Amino acid sequence: MSNLEWLSRIEQAISISLPEVSAKFDDYEIRLTVNTTKKHPSLSFYTEIDTKIFEFCTIYFDPVNQELYSYYWNEDFELNSKILFTELEEIIDYTYDAFFDFLDHVEEDDENEQVESSEENEELKAEFPYSEIDVIENIQWISNDKHLEIEQNWNGGDHFTILLKLGVNTENGDGLLYRSVIFEEDENEVQETNFFSFKEEEAEYVIDLLNDYIRYLEKE
Repeated sequence: MSNLEWLSRIEQAISISLPEVSAKFDDYEIRLTVNTTKKHPSLSFYTEIDTKIFEFCTIYFDPVNQELYSYYWNEDFELNSKILFTELEEIIDYTYDAFFDFLDHVEEDDENEQVESSEENEELKAEFPYSEIDVIENIQWISNDKHLEIEQNWNGGDHFTILLKLGVNTENGDGLLYRSVIFEEDENEVQETNFFSFKEEEAEYVIDLLNDYIRYLEKE
């Protein structure tokens, strides 16, 4: 059995257990997404609250050492610590505890007054370290998430984390390409999100333009 086949079995076992975990939290559903494009594939857990998606827990798979692991904030040493998982039950318990902590942050945030200035918004994001992705109404996502990690050797060795996904506007049939890029700028993590909308009649032209780009690079 290959490493990814084994990881797929773990994913299936977790997916079967998630409804039982979600049932312990009223009005919330815990979901799972898998990214196998990285050197260490990841299992990310997320939930949707008020039309926004929050990722609250990520578990990684080390294919060389055959280990499942994650990181948590160790309050005693004030640093991120690594935790290894040897059984499915340990993963389920860890996910449950992570979601419980996440909901505590949500409740504390709801009790605070609305932040008005952009500076205060940035401070809030720093204190609330969960991924937040806007959910667009009337969009049906028709592709799997495409995750890329890109390293550039010039300009100080930039690193980019990119997420791509394709959707369809159920109202008018337009296509929608979602692109999110995370990179560092002046030692701060920056996230840029872009949406490219196109008509059905434009799709073939978009494909032709992308092929032109690929052919150009092949000539270089």
